[in-house]
Amino acid sequence: MQRAAFMTRTFRMYREQTVIANVLTDLSFRQLGGKKGQRLFSALTEETGLSLDSSRTISQMTITEQKMVELLRIFDQKPELLIIRGLSSFVSVDMFQKMMQLVERLNEAGVTVLYLTNRLEEAISLSFGITVVDKRRIQGTYSPEEIVSDPRSIFFISMGAQKFDFGEEPQPAPKPDALGCGIQENLQMFTRYLVREMSASSAAAFVLDPVQKRVLTSVGCASDASETVLLRDEAVCTLLGVDELVTLRPEQETGWFERTPPYTTVLCYPVRISGELALVLQINYTGSYRCTPRDGMILKWIAQEMGISIESAQLMGNAVLLRESHHRIKNNLQVVVNLLELEKELLPANVGDPAARTGMEQPFDGTIQRIKCIAGVHDLLTMRKFGSTCEIGEIAGTVCEFYQNCAQTTLEAEPVRVPYAKAVSVALVINELVSNSIKHNQCLGRPLAVSIRVTQDDAAGQIVILRRDNGRGFPAQHPGAEAHSGAGSRILSSVVVYEFRGTMKQRNGGGAVVELRIPKKALLPLEKRRVASEELSTKAGGASG
Repeated sequence: MQRAAFMTRTFRMYREQTVIANVLTDLSFRQLGGKKGQRLFSALTEETGLSLDSSRTISQMTITEQKMVELLRIFDQKPELLIIRGLSSFVSVDMFQKMMQLVERLNEAGVTVLYLTNRLEEAISLSFGITVVDKRRIQGTYSPEEIVSDPRSIFFISMGAQKFDFGEEPQPAPKPDALGCGIQENLQMFTRYLVREMSASSAAAFVLDPVQKRVLTSVGCASDASETVLLRDEAVCTLLGVDELVTLRPEQETGWFERTPPYTTVLCYPVRISGELALVLQINYTGSYRCTPRDGMILKWIAQEMGISIESAQLMGNAVLLRESHHRIKNNLQVVVNLLELEKELLPANVGDPAARTGMEQPFDGTIQRIKCIAGVHDLLTMRKFGSTCEIGEIAGTVCEFYQNCAQTTLEAEPVRVPYAKAVSVALVINELVSNSIKHNQCLGRPLAVSIRVTQDDAAGQIVILRRDNGRGFPAQHPGAEAHSGAGSRILSSVVVYEFRGTMKQRNGGGAVVELRIPKKALLPLEKRRVASEELSTKAGGASG
């Protein structure tokens, strides 16, 4: 029994050896070809239900088939520990479920399984214990039931915050407020601090929508066990039109409160957070009170910090929503891929001409690969906590992973960032560059090598993407023929020329060379693109003057 086995994005196999040689690693070559090897291999395939040809070479197999080989080898080895990472990102949903059922059988047989993922849904559905690791530090361990009942337990940790144990008694989880998890707790914390620092009897905080003039949420806190008497919603909305500290005398303005308050003085301080939100603070005193400059400074400082806290919680909530959206889009695209693969399998089986059947399958294969490419980009964006841009090198690396069994791909990229809105288009460009090279160099007779290089031409204000391979090159009579033949090349021309307003050149040089030049401003969001154009126009006008 081995101590540990791995199933990750990296393939730990001998690519030029057969399936049986990669599965039964403890047998000699003579035993592999004999009855013992075949008997053991047949027993493994029967036990797992994975149907594989033992004589096939690994380099001829798809990514899914290679993962099946790895799983067969793990069943043979029965390791003490199995580490799995990112399995769902490169196999179909059906195959992933089947493989996880087999992994569950290994776990029941005594194999400890460590599944590494950045997807919360996977972690909840697959495990009975979830450990959150961030910045090489364990932030906490939870059961799936804890996370489902109270997602706040890992909400802030998933955004990069760290968990510290202050030895406090655990508090019951409050219900989520109207603005999302986290804001209600922050308001409660700041309100308690406000009562203490201003020596008040109680205090309250209201978050409003200034456009609709509606109170979204409110919290109250008292220095003792008494209940805080809050302002009426209409009174709170009226205070939005005031830009300074307001002092109320409850005995004269009883209609401002939900019921008759026991206070002698009430301070109200409205704060504009953003165009969408506003904050009103209510500080109550039961005895005589006179506002001092210190109290005014503390009040303004706490109000400012509360505003920043609310805005930060909103941004974090938006970031989580965006990541969840990318994750759901990726899952939906995987369903589309499964449907297309099913349609491909249902093609007429009686087509006798191999060339005709290949011609029928190619459109499916090309479309499936492009959808997988788009899904891979959304998977990449799911992993990002904040920000609205990603590097072209990350996008190109994600695409190249899909072709690691078809060609030797190398990537060299300068740090060029593109907004999320353009990430899919860039991925499609990289995908067509690599897939066209593979498509036009089948049966080459030697390993195909494809290199992608991304650089910046600062003088011209352009991004240069250079694809080079060691294949047959372009036809001597028509070196640009690839640019106008096939759906893939039309997609390439459409995105580069019409969407990005760039150029595409092709030549021969030890193989086929394609050079794309894309203006940097074409990768900017529209609003930034307008600003850049205005700056260029201003500079041009100044130079002419």
